[in-house]
Amino acid sequence: MAASSGFTNGRDPRFTPGDWRMSTRTDGNNACVAVQMAGDVVGVCDSKAGHDGAVLAFEAPQWRRFTRAVQLGVIVRESAAG
Repeated sequence: MAASSGFTNGRDPRFTPGDWRMSTRTDGNNACVAVQMAGDVVGVCDSKAGHDGAVLAFEAPQWRRFTRAVQLGVIVRESAAG
């Protein structure tokens, strides 16, 4: 995650509007997830949903385990064609 965005999400008061970060790999049409750290909690939401979208909140250690599993290939994206 690198690029900060103007993305806002008001559903969870732990997260500050405008402090969401999107991957530098996003294709420019906000087709990705946005992530924000708030103390020991990580918020994740669909950047396309904007302020109307829900926020998934994870404890920081859970989020680190998840991202590490993705990096190691333990969790992979399933093909849409399925």
